[in-house]
Amino acid sequence: MSDCGGPGFKGVFTGDKLYYLSFVDIDFFYVDLTGISLDNDTLVDQSKWIDLTEIKPKPDNLISDSPILGGKANDQIMFLNTDTDKATASSFDTTSKQWIINQNVKSLTQTSFISDSNGWVSDGKTGKAYTFGTISSGMTILDTINLSVGIGASTPNNLFTSKFPIYDKFVQVMIPNGQILYIGGSLNNQAQPMKSLLTYDSINDTWQMTNTAGAEPQERTKHTAVSTSDGRVIVFGGILNNVPALPQLAVLDTSKTPYTWSAPAEENPIGAFSDHAAVMANNYMIFAFGKNESETKEAKANNQDIYKLNISDPLKYKWSLLASFDTPTTTTAPSNNSASAPIQTDVSAGDSTFLKTFGLKGRWVITIVIVIVALICLSIFAVYKTRRYREKNKVKNTYQQKLSSNDELDKLDKDII
Repeated sequence: MSDCGGPGFKGVFTGDKLYYLSFVDIDFFYVDLTGISLDNDTLVDQSKWIDLTEIKPKPDNLISDSPILGGKANDQIMFLNTDTDKATASSFDTTSKQWIINQNVKSLTQTSFISDSNGWVSDGKTGKAYTFGTISSGMTILDTINLSVGIGASTPNNLFTSKFPIYDKFVQVMIPNGQILYIGGSLNNQAQPMKSLLTYDSINDTWQMTNTAGAEPQERTKHTAVSTSDGRVIVFGGILNNVPALPQLAVLDTSKTPYTWSAPAEENPIGAFSDHAAVMANNYMIFAFGKNESETKEAKANNQDIYKLNISDPLKYKWSLLASFDTPTTTTAPSNNSASAPIQTDVSAGDSTFLKTFGLKGRWVITIVIVIVALICLSIFAVYKTRRYREKNKVKNTYQQKLSSNDELDKLDKDII
């Protein structure tokens, strides 16, 4: 699993299912691709969108918003909690569709705090997951099978010249040789070039800077990166100085050295995006949600569709729609499977509370923002008018006081005369 999304939805693909989690709106659901061929253009029916949000028992709260794909069969979606003295993990078992809550995690190294705000990248072959905390602390390594966590012995501190370097907003991706590449982001609030990539060797626990060849893509944040089995890293989306970074689709070939950038031809391009989620499923990158940077109207910028990118031809990549929130429903979700019956709901176009809620949340967010902005403007106007009123009264009172003083002087003069 690579870096799977922005601050909105996080994505995980396992067992022919696309799992999506939103920690902004507290949504948890999957799109079932069982029996669906990605090689044709059939849209996934809305009945395949299955809500998991209210399945119980479930964790009271998830301190981490960074899902980890792990377990013996890579069928556990895990969340690490290090907010207390003792590390614990809560896992959603995608096979039984049940939560396993507050499992104890053994600490292998002495550490007071583990941050996974930069997200995790998982190695499906070893069951280990990695998160890069800071340049001075290095790598945190979680064994998702034996439930133990520790800190790598090395750090990349010697690779940076600044005294207190802060590297963030990057995406991370593991390639077949066990290296983890850190792409884009910012170093001390400056956009990080993509010509030279911070690289971690998960086999030898070492760090290096990897120089690349080819046409270097623009720096960016709010993008995604996924890796293919043949060593390609597909970077999509992102912004630079609040405008879409170019090219939106860039590919890094890591099958040979030096690693080489290219911008492949796109068929049916879908535009510019940021803060989206992306995962690999067979020969397809599955892209979902996020902000459509090509849309000038805020109401249309909130993307609720899922697209697929066919990457089987390295020279030409083809986009197509996989699932649309507005797709007409022709079937209903199965309800006879005892393992999934407690969580499945009828998500037909007519009565799906889940999908209606999902569709309305984006509109509600926009409405709330507009209302807040309007209230702020009204407050500013009220403060302005109040100040103006007070200033006018102050001037008026001063003027009246002057008149009164003049009247008294005139009266005094008359008395003297």
